[in-house]
Formats: sequence, structure tokens, C-alpha cells
Amino acid sequence: MYLKPSKRKKARMRTIFIIIAAAAAAGVVALLFLLGVIPVFSMSGNISSMDKYMPDAIFANKNGILYNESDTLYLLDKDGVEQWQLTLEMTESKTVTSPALICNYSGKTMQVMNYSKEQMFTTSIDSEIMDAAIGVEALAVLTQGVAEETGATQHLVSIFNTNGEQTGQVSMGSTRQVIDFDFYGDTDMFWVLSLDTANVLPVSYINVYKTDGSMTFNIMINTQIVESVYVTDSTIFASGTNSISSYTYFGEKQAEQQVYGWRPAAQSVTTGSFRLAYVPRSGVQEVEAVRLCTADLTDIHIRVPQGVFSVAVTQDRLYAFSADNVYVYLQDGKLERTIATDSQIVKVKQLSDNYAVLWDQQKSYIMALQ
Repeated sequence: MYLKPSKRKKARMRTIFIIIAAAAAAGVVALLFLLGVIPVFSMSGNISSMDKYMPDAIFANKNGILYNESDTLYLLDKDGVEQWQLTLEMTESKTVTSPALICNYSGKTMQVMNYSKEQMFTTSIDSEIMDAAIGVEALAVLTQGVAEETGATQHLVSIFNTNGEQTGQVSMGSTRQVIDFDFYGDTDMFWVLSLDTANVLPVSYINVYKTDGSMTFNIMINTQIVESVYVTDSTIFASGTNSISSYTYFGEKQAEQQVYGWRPAAQSVTTGSFRLAYVPRSGVQEVEAVRLCTADLTDIHIRVPQGVFSVAVTQDRLYAFSADNVYVYLQDGKLERTIATDSQIVKVKQLSDNYAVLWDQQKSYIMALQ
């Protein structure tokens, strides 16, 4: 004969077992933390809610965060607090920026201003503006014109100073299409990436010009299609369908690295340094791995957790974004920490080495990359 334990005693026993099990689990987890097996999780202290849904055309530099929404410019500080807004006197306008200037354009009209809202000039040209880029004291616009010799349609890139005076023009010819163009540095070195499809094999050109439209050097690449160009103080990097190559300012190739099957997804370019993150070139949105490439074109492979769909890169770190977490890696590929987003993130855009914008279904967030 034995006595059955009471319900109260059973409850006490269950509670004791739960406490013992929890303590044991906590001890195991603590040991794994100490051994570095499990990274430390932190809350979203780096992520600030903006309480609105930001447009895709958003930029950041030393002046703050700027975007154009419904033909109104907004400048925010690093915390997302509005510094000023300005209604533009044009419809369906687009905006491009540099750390020095802002260019707004629509149709055949363009306007250049600084970050104090001081207007430098407004002017109209003969053809509709397809794209634009702006530097320290120069502006370039892409238009479509007719070649006088052949009557064929061609891409034209016109260069202006901050007084609105045209200082140069570059004609691409009837067989070359402009892929990208931009200014670099305090002297407004101007480069144009174009693609010529007239021959059996397509040929990519990287041409570098002064602001008067005179060419300083030319790089011709017929082994692949170049998709992206990156410029530092001494080097030009060309990333294409097969490889990434580095060139001197005289057009001499320095190094090359095969990247077939990978595409550039994020970059960090400073005056003397370069980081480029590649992800697999596939139709699948989810990213399984990242190749982190440096200026000497050596790289490391980083496996990222399941659910990652976007990345950002700075000079010190790689950021991998999933719907629920941001995984932060050091330059050597070691996972440093994981940041909970506290919201289901669906889209990410890196703005600079310092900031990224995250979107959920209803609003946007500013994340400090640090």
C-alpha cells in the first residue's frame, strides 16, 4: 500500500522539474556563448522607424537623407527628422544628387540647386532628358539625337557647368548605347560606360572625359559585357558577365577575377578603398552565399542563413538582411552579431556607407550601418 501524491504536490514537482530544466538549458546556452558557437543577439537599436513609406528614389550623403516624392524634395537628418522641404515647379520630376549639388529634371527641363535650397540655374534643352548625373561643379544629361552624317538615332551626353552653360558634348554614334555615366572626384572626372552591338561580339567601352567633352583615355572590352563601373582615386573597376577587372587611369589592366554566375549586389567605394559584394546570379530571390571582393580582387565566400534576400557592405562589415533579422559579418567573414528587425522587412536599399533604408508592407526604417 502506498499513498498517492496530492495534486498540489504534483504541481510543485512539475515546477521543480521545469526550473531544473530551464537552468540546465541556460547553462548550455551560456557555455555556447562563451565558446562563440552562438552569436549575441541584440535588439533593433540601430533601426529607427519613419512612420511612412519612403519612395525608392532616396539618397544619402554628408548633408543628410534626400528624396523626391510627388515633385516635392525632402531633406532629413540621420535620424529621419525633416530639415526642409521644397515644392518643385515641374511635374513627374526625377532627382539625382552628389554631396555638393542636387539636380531635378523633367521632360526637357533641368534645375540645379545646392543643399541650402539655393537655385544655381534652370534651363531647357532641345531633347527630352533620359538620365542625368551631377558632380561638384558639373552636370551631364543623356538625350537622344540624330547623327548628321547618317541620319541615324544616337545617344548624346551633354555636359553643363553650374551657370547652365554647355561645356561639352559626347556623341555615342548610332551603334553604341549608353549603359551608365557619372562624375568622380573634386575635378569632376567624367566617365561613360557604353555597349556597341554592331559586331558579331558585343563590345563594352569605358571612356573617360574632361568636362569640356575631350577624352582622356578609353578602355575597350570585347571578352564580356560590362555591367557596372566603380572608380577610386587611382583605379577603375569594371564588373561584367564573366569577370571583374581593375585598370589604371591610363587604361592598363592590373588584375582580374572570375565572377561568372555571380552579380554585384552592394558596394563601398572610398577615395582609396573598394569593397564589392556579389550574390549568385539566379532567378531565386533568396541569397545562399556572398562573395566579398576587395581592391586587389581577392575575395572570401560567406555562407548566410536561410531567408536572406538582400545585402549591404561597408569598409568594415557585410550586412545580410532577412525578413526578421540583420546578420552582421566582419571583413574576415565571421558573424559578429544579429539584429532583430521587429518587423517583416520586404525590401532594402543601401544609401551609403553609413545608412540603409528598410521597408515593410506599411512604412520605412533608417538603419545606421555601424
